[in-house]
Amino acid sequence: MSDIIPNVVVSMPSQLFTLRRKFAAVSNGKVYIGKIDMDPTIPDNQIQVYIENEDGSHVPVAQPIIINQAGFPVYNGQISKFVTVEGHSMALYDAYGAQQFYFPNILKYNPDRFKEQAEKYIQYIEKLKGTIKQTTGDSTTDVISQKACDDNYAKKDSWEKFTAGQINIMSNGNYTSLTRIKGDGNKLLLETAPGDAYFVYRDAKNKNKAVVTIPSNKNGALAIQEDNYTKTEVDAKISSVKWIANKSANGWLKDPNTGMVIQWGSVPRNDSSRKLFPMAFPNTLAGMGLANFNSNSNLSQMYAPNIMSADRVGFNMRQSKVTEGSNASPFTDMRWIAIGW
Repeated sequence: MSDIIPNVVVSMPSQLFTLRRKFAAVSNGKVYIGKIDMDPTIPDNQIQVYIENEDGSHVPVAQPIIINQAGFPVYNGQISKFVTVEGHSMALYDAYGAQQFYFPNILKYNPDRFKEQAEKYIQYIEKLKGTIKQTTGDSTTDVISQKACDDNYAKKDSWEKFTAGQINIMSNGNYTSLTRIKGDGNKLLLETAPGDAYFVYRDAKNKNKAVVTIPSNKNGALAIQEDNYTKTEVDAKISSVKWIANKSANGWLKDPNTGMVIQWGSVPRNDSSRKLFPMAFPNTLAGMGLANFNSNSNLSQMYAPNIMSADRVGFNMRQSKVTEGSNASPFTDMRWIAIGW
């Protein structure tokens, strides 16, 4: 004879109700069914009771349930099978209204809860086979304990946390990428290519918000500054190092970083009136240089320009004959250059 697995006890299918103090039927007694831990004799605490027919159909009946002289529950005089759809309390009274028994919770477990837990276990097993994705909520405390990774691999589509001292990703082609996705859909993408490598920050719509390129032709020498600048800010910084100039016969050149100003111009050869600089020096006139290299063809007459007075706004100058006093040069205008800030 082969081994068997005994599952069902042979017993009387109908429940026999007996008295508390002796083994005798609760003849003409009454049974009340109610909510767990409540008095079932109170109508508001009672739950629906059904008769289960031989064909499996159910008919609701009123309480209390009557017990016949043999101790069996009956309906219209017929021994019947009474059922409920949930755990319940039960009170048993004899024919004189004396309570024989009270059970606050008959089943000690909720059948619906058992079904829910069983479905979760089935879903988890199916998930391990790769047939469906786990949808048991934010926590896995109600399902079988699981491990997101083993010694070598992380499980596909797993949302479990895991700790690793080192993670190596090997590509089967020329490109390798690692994407870290936040709960709001934003993501950080690390991508290596045959040429450069990239750090890319993208929004939930997969549009680039920031890109850092690591060029491959720098031989490892790459400085990354922690400050971030917009294109407008970069253009402004570049523009700030450019000299500003007024390129004309009487013009100026200014360094915006240091404030240094260089100006130049000319004065008619016989004009000794006060002249204004093309722009006033903001603070100080540091010095002036003059030039008037002219003479007659025989070098018998030579002339030199002279500053008579000067400040940061303007100056007076004239030229005189070096050999014979103050006669104005008959040849050319006087040239000057000034430096200040």
